[in-house]
Amino acid sequence: MMDVKNLEKITRGMDMQMRMCRSLVNLVADFEEAKLKGVASDAEIQHLKEYTEDMLLACDTAGKLVNALTKLAENQEKDKPKKPAEQPKKTETKKAADKTETTDDLSFLE
Repeated sequence: MMDVKNLEKITRGMDMQMRMCRSLVNLVADFEEAKLKGVASDAEIQHLKEYTEDMLLACDTAGKLVNALTKLAENQEKDKPKKPAEQPKKTETKKAADKTETTDDLSFLE
């Protein structure tokens, strides 16, 4: 799963893309209002309009996906078990074992 930083990058990119697409919508509207001819064909202008609509839809959909994954990541972070209390160091356990060895009755070896 993507980490939250990547999701934030996607969100920023989609926000920039949406602003650009809205600017394109305004550009086409201004161009049509000015009734300029011979610059671009009607088919090209229609293609730009459709492309812009598709990109706005794509950005909106991507935003929904990012929001869902962000919530999932946040919930998983909350559900993570807390770090357990620090375990005793192995050296301390070994030292305790060494002490018990020296107190063992070794008289049977004689």
